[in-house]
Amino acid sequence: RGYAMQRHPLPHRLKVGALCLALGNLGLAQAQENDSATLDAVVVTAQKRTETAQEVPLTVDVIDGQALSDSGAGRTAGEITRFIPNASAATLDNHGFPRWFIRGVGTGEPSLNNVTPIGIYTDDVYLGSAFLTGAPLFDIERVEVLPGPQGTLWGKNSPGGAVHIVTRKPVFKQEGWLKADLGDYKARTVQGAINHVLKEDTLALRVSFSSDGREQYARNITKDATGKLDDNALRAQLAAVLTPELDVLLSAHHRRYTQNDITSYIVFGEQGKTDSYGNPYAVWPDRVYAFNEPSDTLREQSGISLTLNWTPGKYTLTSITAFERATETGTSGDGVPQEIYRSYADNTIKQVSQEFRLASPREDRWNWITGIHLYKQDIDSFSATGSLDPARQSVSNPGFTRADWTHHNKSFAVFGSTTYAFTDRFKLTGGLRWTRESKKLDSTRDRQVTGVNFTGNRHWWDANDAALTRYVATDGDKTWTAISGDITPEYRINDNLRTYLRFARGFRSGGFVASPATQAAAGSFAPEYLNAVEWGVKSEWLNGRAILNASLFHYDYKDIQINVIRGDATLGAVSRMQNAGSARVYGAEFQGVWAPTDNLRLRGSIGLLRTRYTDYTSGGNDYSGNEFGRAPHITAVLGFDYRLPLGGDHALTFGGDINTRSKFSFSATDPENPANQQSGYTLINLRAGYRLDPKTHLNFYVDNATDKAYSQASLPRGLTAVGSSLGAPRTWGVTLNYQW
Repeated sequence: RGYAMQRHPLPHRLKVGALCLALGNLGLAQAQENDSATLDAVVVTAQKRTETAQEVPLTVDVIDGQALSDSGAGRTAGEITRFIPNASAATLDNHGFPRWFIRGVGTGEPSLNNVTPIGIYTDDVYLGSAFLTGAPLFDIERVEVLPGPQGTLWGKNSPGGAVHIVTRKPVFKQEGWLKADLGDYKARTVQGAINHVLKEDTLALRVSFSSDGREQYARNITKDATGKLDDNALRAQLAAVLTPELDVLLSAHHRRYTQNDITSYIVFGEQGKTDSYGNPYAVWPDRVYAFNEPSDTLREQSGISLTLNWTPGKYTLTSITAFERATETGTSGDGVPQEIYRSYADNTIKQVSQEFRLASPREDRWNWITGIHLYKQDIDSFSATGSLDPARQSVSNPGFTRADWTHHNKSFAVFGSTTYAFTDRFKLTGGLRWTRESKKLDSTRDRQVTGVNFTGNRHWWDANDAALTRYVATDGDKTWTAISGDITPEYRINDNLRTYLRFARGFRSGGFVASPATQAAAGSFAPEYLNAVEWGVKSEWLNGRAILNASLFHYDYKDIQINVIRGDATLGAVSRMQNAGSARVYGAEFQGVWAPTDNLRLRGSIGLLRTRYTDYTSGGNDYSGNEFGRAPHITAVLGFDYRLPLGGDHALTFGGDINTRSKFSFSATDPENPANQQSGYTLINLRAGYRLDPKTHLNFYVDNATDKAYSQASLPRGLTAVGSSLGAPRTWGVTLNYQW
């Protein structure tokens, strides 16, 4: 019993495999110190059951927590996609707001009330806003990534897929670990965990922590300074086995993130050209920016959850109760040396969720799982923008604008999934979920056009209400219901070869434009639906030394929620969420891992993807036939791990991975604009280490070894300039790991 993930030996027919079939990082989930070339099984909970990854009849990408830490990744959750083809999760403001995309499905809209079609879960707890999903990954058991619609068991607004982060749980033995990492850009990371047995076989406590900080990758040439960020997090878990039938896990966490000199986008333009104030544009890919305005961000996030598992007989009842709260305050400027614009934001998100599940034994010929999910989210947002340029203090771009909005979301769902084994070789799984989701928005915008002067005013955003004029007011209340689900026949061809055919439907509820810039831009957007067909094969070869998995998929995507960003001569970049008509997605993924010797692991995966809007018109323009943004045709990951024994407990270790993707555009509505295009690029990450003894490891790593310049996103800044979010440059570091 207990909470530690167990690595189980499998019968010979599966020993090879159930390792992480994990696309891009297939081989990373193997035990790092395993001297046997036979690959270990990895246990997952992709179907809310404990089973091996190779036995699950759908694509499951698994990244092992220890391998993630050893690779130097995981400072933000979005970094897991570097190991997965057909996936990305750019974090434009360093450690927050990942833009999650899997197989072309995702959203770049960063609004607090907008949910991503990729459902993000931590220990079965759904995180409803992308704002909650960028926390660092530390003391992690594994991350499970499920591409495609998750309309039954992970059905909370997850039509494009689900990401499940599984933390290491308390175990009933004294243990711990400590990691110290130093690198360039004054980077330093300290992480660790202490596991303590309070009462033998009954009560255990695990405390984990992470402290990460570094300088920004870009330099403010006006202030002749480089911004900094600090990301500190703490998690405490108390596990209790109250009776042989009842166990409880209480988990609490807190995170504090600070950042100054916001550098999400650097504005690039043609060499020699200037903006309207005479400032020369940065030249690609110079990592410099210039502004005088104060720019700081503070984010804090706390949460608590209680998980109970009760098995009085053959059935198991699970209850997961969770509360999450996050706040953000920040100031920023417009990115030019003159003090022309300022902005301020103060946001709070609260969510409460409750899930009950009842499950029969998985080994039964007919087995099932059913449950209900309740969710409530409340958002309060205040923001202000000030213009110090008299020439721009007009009705269209006033001297002071204040926006207030509140958003409430309630959701209730009933779900069930069942599997019946007709024979030892043939099984059929089917599931349904009924969802009812309600959203309510109250939003206002006020402005003061003349007589504005913020010079020397520390709290300039506290404007006099009497001087403000209301020009936008929205009050919306909508409810949607939907049925989603899946059906999957699977067949075991022989002991080492299995195939499945999965039909799935996913749903993402509609919503409101939270803070429209004009009354005309206010309104709501409808739910979206994704129907998918996936055929897959999972296989093991060479007497347990290799696995090879493949899948083909086709999506029929309706009423797609898409954010359209256009440059405006007066307002700059204008973004609005709307529905596109329909689209088709199809592709293939191949994954493999091979252990040719006891000390060498080779892994690789490739993703092929095609996307196309079949019906999409907006603003009098027809975008039908265009491809999705952020959807390269080809992505691939190759990697290796090699261990060179030196005698005794000493060993050298070497590893690396190559991640490549073909050309793509960031925009579905303006894909031919060179400012929105990203040429194909390849990133190379390398590492080497020395094992002093079984408890002590010294590692060296270099990420983006060739210092490749590439963009994570583009954002029009008026009619001619473009803001670009550059990916991380070449970075290096040294890590010391100690465990006991």
